[in-house]
Amino acid sequence: MEETYIHEKLLDISFLKGKTKQLSQLLFDLPNGGRNPEDFSFNISSVSGWINYKNKAELFKNPNYRRLPTTEGEVERLAKVFINDANKAFFKFVTEQADTKEVPKVIFPNVNSLRTGTITVVVNPSTLEPDHWLCKFQIYLEAGTNGSVPVIGAGIDVRIGNDGKVIALTSHWRPLKRRSSIEIIPLTEELLEGDGHNHTHGNSSRQERSENITPILCYKLEGESTYQTHLCPYWMIPNGHHFTYYPASQASLVIDIRQGSHSNGVDLYAVTLGGSGGNNYDYAWASWSIYDWENSYKELGNAQSCQLGIGAHNVILTVIDRRTKVATQIQKSIYARGEQFEDTTNIIA
Repeated sequence: MEETYIHEKLLDISFLKGKTKQLSQLLFDLPNGGRNPEDFSFNISSVSGWINYKNKAELFKNPNYRRLPTTEGEVERLAKVFINDANKAFFKFVTEQADTKEVPKVIFPNVNSLRTGTITVVVNPSTLEPDHWLCKFQIYLEAGTNGSVPVIGAGIDVRIGNDGKVIALTSHWRPLKRRSSIEIIPLTEELLEGDGHNHTHGNSSRQERSENITPILCYKLEGESTYQTHLCPYWMIPNGHHFTYYPASQASLVIDIRQGSHSNGVDLYAVTLGGSGGNNYDYAWASWSIYDWENSYKELGNAQSCQLGIGAHNVILTVIDRRTKVATQIQKSIYARGEQFEDTTNIIA
């Protein structure tokens, strides 16, 4: 087995949320010194810690595009300088605060972890003239002897305006708390056979399927509103226009929802792949109606299965591995028509 890393994420981002105003002034050159909040927006997601900043006084309001940087290389350099300086400022800020032992010392990934994706000029649709530059970074992390691997779902978009000023930033990232060594689990044929993701393999033999599969080792960051505690390694396999993920370590956990419909609604079952296995999981179900999400939220219990009545529902399942402390979450739309139906999905081998 080869060695990689598991990165434990910042589990409680209350520190960041509690310092929203200070961080907006610390990280960005706010219009009018931040005295007019209507000129800018700054938000830190309470679930994921993602950051969104926008200088509304300058974004898509460029009076003289000739003051923009002139080359892609200069734009990339300016974006990296900003991220590096922001991390330095955040480090100084954190060290001056009390009770910040569990708070990461950088708010963005190190610039050495960034891979430049695209750099483009963004045109103002009203004037049809250049407004600003957009520089998109992908995030790669060290994975022991495996080198650097991508963090799927993570990235930083930096928008640079006149005189090289950052006028907007979107950070799909969550600061890392610490990391520890972990061994990689190889992707076996048995794991592929038991995934239950409804793949169509045709009549090809096991050997042919194995030879056609090129797994990619990666980390996986969930969406902005999805609860997640750890950044774990996974095997990613192309599946048409989509990707399928398989556990690449004993801490990596994949979950899914299997359903069986009946005349009164639907039975839902939590299924897991990876993790510590056995009876080491805690479950939490919740749902709301697709047509009345504001008034229909309800919790559905903590068993491995639950029931829903007839209707169109959004369902959230959270699974916590008590042994590894890894928690992950999935959301699915469930349509219960009162018809007899059984979903054969089963990601347990």
